[in-house]
Amino acid sequence: MALNLFKRVDSVKGLFAVESISLIYNALTTIMVLILFPRMDHPVIMLSERAGIVAITFALIYLYRKYPCKLTAFIRMAVQMAFLAYWYPDTFEFNRLFPNLDNFFASAEQFLFRCQPSVEFSEHFPSMWFSEPFNMGYFAYYPMIGIVTIYYFLFRFEWFEKVSFVLFPLRLFSNQFRQAFTVIPVFSPLSSCTVNPRTFTS
Repeated sequence: MALNLFKRVDSVKGLFAVESISLIYNALTTIMVLILFPRMDHPVIMLSERAGIVAITFALIYLYRKYPCKLTAFIRMAVQMAFLAYWYPDTFEFNRLFPNLDNFFASAEQFLFRCQPSVEFSEHFPSMWFSEPFNMGYFAYYPMIGIVTIYYFLFRFEWFEKVSFVLFPLRLFSNQFRQAFTVIPVFSPLSSCTVNPRTFTS
Protein backbone atom coordinates (compact mmCIF):
# COMPACT_ATOMS: atom_id res chain seq x y z
CA MET A 1 0.00 0.00 0.00
CA ALA A 2 1.52 3.28 -1.12
CA LEU A 3 0.88 6.02 1.42
CA ASN A 4 1.94 8.83 -0.90
CA LEU A 5 2.43 11.09 2.11
CA PHE A 6 4.01 13.80 0.00
CA LYS A 7 1.43 13.59 -2.77
CA ARG A 8 0.20 17.08 -3.55
CA VAL A 9 -3.43 17.69 -2.64
CA ASP A 10 -5.78 20.56 -3.37
CA SER A 11 -4.87 23.27 -0.91
CA VAL A 12 -7.75 24.37 1.31
CA LYS A 13 -7.50 28.09 1.76
CA GLY A 14 -8.05 29.22 5.31
CA LEU A 15 -9.17 26.98 8.13
CA PHE A 16 -10.30 23.39 8.15
CA ALA A 17 -13.71 23.08 9.79
CA VAL A 18 -12.02 21.28 12.70
CA GLU A 19 -9.75 24.25 13.27
CA SER A 20 -12.65 26.69 13.13
CA ILE A 21 -14.49 24.79 15.86
CA SER A 22 -11.35 24.59 17.99
CA LEU A 23 -10.73 28.32 17.70
CA ILE A 24 -14.34 29.14 18.57
CA TYR A 25 -14.10 26.94 21.66
CA ASN A 26 -10.79 28.58 22.47
CA ALA A 27 -12.36 32.03 22.21
CA LEU A 28 -15.35 31.14 24.40
CA THR A 29 -13.22 29.70 27.18
CA THR A 30 -10.79 32.62 26.91
CA ILE A 31 -13.71 34.98 27.57
CA MET A 32 -14.58 32.89 30.64
CA VAL A 33 -10.99 33.15 31.88
CA LEU A 34 -11.05 36.93 31.46
CA ILE A 35 -14.36 37.27 33.27
CA LEU A 36 -13.24 35.04 36.16
CA PHE A 37 -9.64 36.27 36.10
CA PRO A 38 -9.38 37.48 39.73
CA ARG A 39 -10.75 34.19 41.08
CA MET A 40 -8.75 31.76 38.98
CA ASP A 41 -5.65 29.92 40.15
CA HIS A 42 -3.36 30.56 37.17
CA PRO A 43 -5.24 32.63 34.56
CA VAL A 44 -2.09 34.04 32.94
CA ILE A 45 -0.81 30.53 32.20
CA MET A 46 -4.21 29.51 30.83
CA LEU A 47 -4.32 32.55 28.55
CA SER A 48 -0.75 31.88 27.41
CA GLU A 49 -1.61 28.27 26.61
CA ARG A 50 -4.61 29.38 24.57
CA ALA A 51 -2.47 31.88 22.69
CA GLY A 52 0.02 29.07 22.04
CA ILE A 53 -2.73 26.85 20.61
CA VAL A 54 -3.78 29.66 18.26
CA ALA A 55 -0.17 30.22 17.20
CA ILE A 56 0.40 26.52 16.52
CA THR A 57 -2.84 26.31 14.54
CA PHE A 58 -1.90 29.16 12.22
CA ALA A 59 1.71 27.96 11.92
CA LEU A 60 0.42 24.60 10.66
CA ILE A 61 -1.93 26.34 8.24
CA TYR A 62 1.06 28.23 6.85
CA LEU A 63 3.04 24.97 6.60
CA TYR A 64 0.19 23.28 4.76
CA ARG A 65 -0.25 26.11 2.29
CA LYS A 66 3.47 26.08 1.60
CA TYR A 67 3.60 22.28 1.27
CA PRO A 68 0.06 21.09 0.49
CA CYS A 69 0.35 17.31 0.80
CA LYS A 70 -1.31 14.46 2.67
CA LEU A 71 1.27 14.54 5.45
CA THR A 72 0.78 18.21 6.33
CA ALA A 73 -2.99 17.77 6.14
CA PHE A 74 -2.74 14.88 8.58
CA ILE A 75 -0.51 16.88 10.92
CA ARG A 76 -3.06 19.69 11.00
CA MET A 77 -5.84 17.28 11.95
CA ALA A 78 -3.74 15.22 14.38
CA VAL A 79 -2.62 18.30 16.30
CA GLN A 80 -6.21 19.46 16.76
CA MET A 81 -7.16 15.99 17.98
CA ALA A 82 -4.21 16.06 20.38
CA PHE A 83 -5.40 19.39 21.79
CA LEU A 84 -8.47 17.55 23.09
CA ALA A 85 -6.22 16.18 25.82
CA TYR A 86 -5.75 19.78 26.94
CA TRP A 87 -9.37 20.87 26.63
CA TYR A 88 -10.79 17.88 28.47
CA PRO A 89 -9.40 18.54 31.99
CA ASP A 90 -9.64 22.29 31.46
CA THR A 91 -13.21 22.25 32.80
CA PHE A 92 -11.94 21.66 36.33
CA GLU A 93 -10.22 25.04 36.41
CA PHE A 94 -13.63 26.71 36.11
CA ASN A 95 -15.63 24.13 38.01
CA ARG A 96 -13.82 24.57 41.32
CA LEU A 97 -14.80 28.25 41.47
CA PHE A 98 -18.47 27.46 42.05
CA PRO A 99 -20.21 25.93 45.08
CA ASN A 100 -21.04 22.23 44.95
CA LEU A 101 -24.71 21.56 44.17
CA ASP A 102 -24.86 17.84 44.91
CA ASN A 103 -27.40 18.28 47.69
CA PHE A 104 -29.79 20.15 45.42
CA PHE A 105 -29.61 17.65 42.57
CA ALA A 106 -29.73 14.63 44.86
CA SER A 107 -32.91 16.07 46.38
CA ALA A 108 -34.33 16.65 42.89
CA GLU A 109 -33.59 13.04 41.90
CA GLN A 110 -35.21 11.80 45.07
CA PHE A 111 -38.30 13.89 44.32
CA LEU A 112 -38.54 12.70 40.71
CA PHE A 113 -37.61 9.03 41.09
CA ARG A 114 -38.18 8.38 44.80
CA CYS A 115 -34.64 7.01 44.89
CA GLN A 116 -31.08 7.70 43.81
CA PRO A 117 -30.86 5.90 40.41
CA SER A 118 -27.07 5.57 40.39
CA VAL A 119 -27.05 4.12 43.90
CA GLU A 120 -29.85 1.69 43.10
CA PHE A 121 -28.07 0.55 39.95
CA SER A 122 -24.82 -0.09 41.79
CA GLU A 123 -26.62 -2.04 44.50
CA HIS A 124 -28.56 -4.22 42.05
CA PHE A 125 -25.59 -4.73 39.71
CA PRO A 126 -22.47 -4.62 41.90
CA SER A 127 -20.52 -7.11 39.83
CA MET A 128 -17.37 -6.12 37.98
CA TRP A 129 -19.00 -7.77 34.95
CA PHE A 130 -21.20 -4.68 34.78
CA SER A 131 -18.78 -1.99 35.89
CA GLU A 132 -15.82 -3.02 33.76
CA PRO A 133 -17.67 -2.97 30.39
CA PHE A 134 -18.79 0.57 31.21
CA ASN A 135 -15.20 1.55 31.97
CA MET A 136 -13.99 -0.18 28.81
CA GLY A 137 -16.64 1.56 26.71
CA TYR A 138 -15.61 4.94 28.07
CA PHE A 139 -11.92 4.25 27.50
CA ALA A 140 -12.58 2.91 23.98
CA TYR A 141 -13.97 6.30 23.01
CA TYR A 142 -10.46 7.72 22.67
CA PRO A 143 -8.74 5.04 20.55
CA MET A 144 -11.92 4.76 18.48
CA ILE A 145 -11.54 8.37 17.34
CA GLY A 146 -7.87 7.81 16.50
CA ILE A 147 -8.45 4.52 14.67
CA VAL A 148 -11.30 5.88 12.55
CA THR A 149 -9.34 9.03 11.69
CA ILE A 150 -6.24 7.07 10.67
CA TYR A 151 -8.32 4.61 8.64
CA TYR A 152 -9.82 7.40 6.54
CA PHE A 153 -6.43 9.04 6.18
CA LEU A 154 -4.91 5.83 4.82
CA PHE A 155 -7.75 4.38 2.77
CA ARG A 156 -10.33 7.11 2.10
CA PHE A 157 -8.34 10.30 2.07
CA GLU A 158 -11.00 12.14 0.07
CA TRP A 159 -13.26 11.77 3.15
CA PHE A 160 -10.54 12.44 5.71
CA GLU A 161 -11.31 16.10 6.37
CA LYS A 162 -15.08 15.49 6.50
CA VAL A 163 -14.79 12.55 8.90
CA SER A 164 -12.44 14.53 11.13
CA PHE A 165 -14.98 17.34 11.07
CA VAL A 166 -17.60 14.92 12.42
CA LEU A 167 -15.41 13.25 15.05
CA PHE A 168 -13.76 16.35 16.44
CA PRO A 169 -16.97 18.25 17.26
CA LEU A 170 -18.42 15.03 18.64
CA ARG A 171 -15.61 14.90 21.18
CA LEU A 172 -15.34 18.63 21.70
CA PHE A 173 -19.03 19.17 22.23
CA SER A 174 -19.16 16.28 24.64
CA ASN A 175 -16.68 18.53 26.43
CA GLN A 176 -19.19 21.31 25.92
CA PHE A 177 -21.77 19.12 27.61
CA ARG A 178 -19.28 18.79 30.43
CA GLN A 179 -18.98 22.58 30.36
CA ALA A 180 -22.44 22.60 31.92
CA PHE A 181 -20.71 21.24 35.00
CA THR A 182 -18.44 24.26 34.92
CA VAL A 183 -21.22 26.43 36.33
CA ILE A 184 -23.30 23.57 37.77
CA PRO A 185 -20.65 21.64 39.73
CA VAL A 186 -21.99 18.25 40.77
CA PHE A 187 -20.41 14.83 41.06
CA SER A 188 -22.82 12.04 41.98
CA PRO A 189 -24.08 10.32 45.11
CA LEU A 190 -21.44 7.63 44.46
CA SER A 191 -18.47 9.94 44.07
CA SER A 192 -19.27 12.76 46.46
CA CYS A 193 -18.25 12.65 50.09
CA THR A 194 -20.65 15.48 50.94
CA VAL A 195 -23.84 13.67 49.98
CA ASN A 196 -25.33 10.68 51.71
CA PRO A 197 -28.17 9.57 49.42
CA ARG A 198 -29.81 7.68 52.27
CA THR A 199 -30.65 11.01 53.87
CA PHE A 200 -32.96 11.79 50.93
CA THR A 201 -35.67 9.34 51.87
CA SER A 202 -39.29 9.89 51.01
